[in-house]
Amino acid sequence: MAKNNKPESKTKKIVNIVVMVIEIMIIIASIVLSIAVITGSKVTNKELGDGYNLTVVLSASMDGNEDRYKIKSFAIDDLVIIKSLTDEEKRNLEVGDVVIYRGIVNGESAWITHRITKVEYREDLDVQYYYTKGDAEAEGKDIRYLEGTIQGKVVKVIPKVGKFIRWFQDATNFLWAVVIPLAALLIYNVIVFIRAIVNARIKRIEEKSKQDLEDVKASILKELAGVDKPLDEEEIKKKAIEEYLAMLNAKKEDSIQDAPSAPANSEEKGE
Repeated sequence: MAKNNKPESKTKKIVNIVVMVIEIMIIIASIVLSIAVITGSKVTNKELGDGYNLTVVLSASMDGNEDRYKIKSFAIDDLVIIKSLTDEEKRNLEVGDVVIYRGIVNGESAWITHRITKVEYREDLDVQYYYTKGDAEAEGKDIRYLEGTIQGKVVKVIPKVGKFIRWFQDATNFLWAVVIPLAALLIYNVIVFIRAIVNARIKRIEEKSKQDLEDVKASILKELAGVDKPLDEEEIKKKAIEEYLAMLNAKKEDSIQDAPSAPANSEEKGE
């Protein structure tokens, strides 16, 4: 019996570890995806948030062959991390930096992410101008912007992650990929918790019954201590079980007697 139990116990431990790892992976993935979906949407506000911002590239204006600088060309569905700039940082931008600013696209105000191609300082006005152009616009004209117009600087590009995020931004996809697995995980853990409570209660009842039976057996042995011809072990067990069952029946009858009596019916009241 011992040899058969050990593999079962080891297998159960392995299964529990695997289940726990899967649960942790689902929770971590759900948290990461939720953060990415919330923060990785297209920036639509007029000002960037403080610190770092994420946005998915929706335009091909930076899809070129520029690789001389730290931030190389990037394409649609890439995810870019943008650092919001202070006034001092805006003044210290250099050629090759990729910046984000508000501009006019098709007659409407929109975010534009282009590379700085030229820096011009106007000493008489104590202002700095930046000329920018998209990497895909090799023959295009550089556009000049005042330093205060620049809002942020691209510090990191993660290729193709934006496509993944945009897929999860669809409500149906997010429901099936995140919400439903989390709900299933919650239900599973609730079932495990309830089962643990029930098993613990069953174990307590079994231990109590076993102890009651041992007490009855000890009482019988005590009674037989002075008898010349004591009963054998099987007879003692049989007698102990009979007395234990009798004790349970007595407790059951006492509980029935203690229960409140049913109200009399209408006929009895009439009498």
